Amino acid sequence: FIAGVVMPSNVKFRKIMTEKVEDVSLALFLPLFFVSTGLRTEIGLLNSPDLWWMCGVFILVAIIGKFGGAMFSARFVGESWKDSLYIGALMNTRGLMELVVLTIGYEMHILPPSIFVMLVLMTLVTTFMTIPLVSFIKFCFQTREKIKEYKAVEVADGTFKVLLSFGRAGNGQIMLDVAYQMFAHIRHQVDLTALHLTVGSDVNPLHTDNFEEVSFGPILYGAKKLGINIETRYEVSNNAGQDITDIVNTEGFDFLLVGSGISMSNQPDDIEANRYRTSFYNRFFRRFKAPESWFYPGALLKDKTKMFIGKSNCDVGVFVNRGFVKASNVIVVVDSEKDLFLLEYASTLLKTTHGSVSILDRSSSTTPGSEKIKHAIRQFVDTTKQASLLADKDMTAAIFSNYNFMLISYDTWNDVSEHRREALQKMPSTLIMNHKEK
Repeated sequence: FIAGVVMPSNVKFRKIMTEKVEDVSLALFLPLFFVSTGLRTEIGLLNSPDLWWMCGVFILVAIIGKFGGAMFSARFVGESWKDSLYIGALMNTRGLMELVVLTIGYEMHILPPSIFVMLVLMTLVTTFMTIPLVSFIKFCFQTREKIKEYKAVEVADGTFKVLLSFGRAGNGQIMLDVAYQMFAHIRHQVDLTALHLTVGSDVNPLHTDNFEEVSFGPILYGAKKLGINIETRYEVSNNAGQDITDIVNTEGFDFLLVGSGISMSNQPDDIEANRYRTSFYNRFFRRFKAPESWFYPGALLKDKTKMFIGKSNCDVGVFVNRGFVKASNVIVVVDSEKDLFLLEYASTLLKTTHGSVSILDRSSSTTPGSEKIKHAIRQFVDTTKQASLLADKDMTAAIFSNYNFMLISYDTWNDVSEHRREALQKMPSTLIMNHKEK
């Protein structure tokens, strides 16, 4: 406690000092402090109804004073009722600091033993009630917020909402280019939100502003260059995938665009990172027969895509960057009737890039809905000047040499990733898409 009080304001020094003593203090000194405080607390001293009644009064006054005072103060300075209640609930938590003060008062004989016991019980009650109280506040406001969100979605019915989630700052600008080329000429007005999550809730709040500035720098520059408005959103998370799908579902987004990571990228830095990771796995993990997916996520793309597709209530696109610049020569892979939604996206893409698109029809006469597939493709080719149908039915590495962008559905991707792995080594930048009926 004293060390914390005298700690200088220099952030770098505090960080170094914290790293040095945190493990020892949490593993050794903190448990010893709680044990010593517990040994001093003799519940048996509260041996009459009057003392228990007084203990209840202490607890009630403490809750009203701290919770009510913090809540109304927050409300007075303009916070919402929800945030004010949260502030009150969190400020009501006494915890470690209160126990330190009580212990000092007890050792200096300022507090009588019975009063010390009452105040310790008050500290424990106000600390333990925090999580249930916060959960109750969240529950009370949840229904009202959902109604507001649904109304907001209805009001913005003519708006196509796109959530672009990226990890590394450099990827943000590339994915913005993909989103712009895909949706710039869609028939609805586009509302684009760029989301960046820093994984790890132990991130120092003093550093979040710096993380946010660095993360959104390239994408904001790209948006200015393209002349489009985007909304930026930064959060710290322990479960990025779950938080992304929660945002998509609760805020009514129409399309989720995410990156595939580095496992299938052909960029030099990513290739080097993959090589290092594979070498590390082979050296330290393979001898223990640990699954490769524990360390080297060769199957991460499939798992990541499956999670977003399974939990999101909208269309999802997973972007694989293979040196993307512009989708000027596009190949669209059609394997079944479910893949026909890709043609609409391809049509919108052409309006932006003014390039060409080729259809690789992998369906056969035995494919369910084969006639409908052929009719839809023929109609698309006839009505689109830059569109053509490839004579080949099979996906080979040689086909990809003429294209710099591929549209493929999630189901078809699962099939070709199992049976055409060699061909995919030469694939261009790819958008793996899943269409969800609403």
